[in-house]
Amino acid sequence: MSLNYSFIIKIPAIIQLLFCSNTNRLIFVQKNQILVKKVHLKVLISHKKKLLYISNSVNNTNYHNYSKKRLKKIRYDLLLNIYSFIKKSCFLFYKKILLKGVGYRFILKNKERSILQLLIGFSHSIFIRLPSELGIYLIKPNLLYITSVNYLKLNKIIQTIRKLRIPDVYKGKGINFEYEKLFLKEGKKSQ
Repeated sequence: MSLNYSFIIKIPAIIQLLFCSNTNRLIFVQKNQILVKKVHLKVLISHKKKLLYISNSVNNTNYHNYSKKRLKKIRYDLLLNIYSFIKKSCFLFYKKILLKGVGYRFILKNKERSILQLLIGFSHSIFIRLPSELGIYLIKPNLLYITSVNYLKLNKIIQTIRKLRIPDVYKGKGINFEYEKLFLKEGKKSQ
């Protein structure tokens, strides 16, 4: 009897895939992250090609009474967890921050580059402690790249930095993002 493996997932080379047959658990390992997922469906792993095959049939006889909707939900949850783990561990997100204004600049303090000093026109400097999982690259004194694997954490840090000096609507001075378009207002015209 041949099984119909309807879903095939390509596993990246940096992720190790293990299957524990006695407990029906898939284990994904990547550096410091582990995903353990109980599998109710039949799976097949090709280690040479780094492929994971998922069938439509149920793994255990206890589950033979499942309806088609229930099986679809189980399969969908499994695929969603696998894809989210692959996305978290393989993709690197970045944001580019640009300072516009006279005397505005970034300064990286500390050897670990975990403290960011901002000179943005106030009478005092502003210091921000950045998490260790962020990569910070100071290209110019007014141009900064921040990278992270976690997209939500990256956006949270970027928004806290942005709130310190929102761009001015007349001159455009402030903290700008890479692809941000500012529509400047015209000032009063003298006659």
